[in-house]
Amino acid sequence: MKLRCTISDIVLIALLLILSFTPLFIFSNPFSSNQALQATVQVDQTVVDEIDLSGVNESKMIEVPEIKCNDEGIEIDDNAVRVRKSDCPEQICVRTGFIASPGEAIICLPHRVVIEITSNDSSIDDVISY
Repeated sequence: MKLRCTISDIVLIALLLILSFTPLFIFSNPFSSNQALQATVQVDQTVVDEIDLSGVNESKMIEVPEIKCNDEGIEIDDNAVRVRKSDCPEQICVRTGFIASPGEAIICLPHRVVIEITSNDSSIDDVISY
């Protein structure tokens, strides 16, 4: 018994492929790029600095005196932030890389540092539960 592929089969397969990728395009960037983003730097659960990320197009280094683990180790580039260098043993905060979306965080447990991206847009939910 031979299986033959008709034109309607090809159309159906193409339609299913297009529909399967639709959620990717709908949900790929739920946050608009023109929102006001801030990086909140916390040491020992105390906010020590809030860095405005909106409109940052060039790379620049930030020094936060309360963080003793790095000198100019926080880098801001293209509306994103990362820990560029640190003296913590496993370098997890450095390997996290750039974060740019609200809710993302860089955490350095040895130095008790949290860098979190926050947004001033109140329409964005911090937690989505099902």
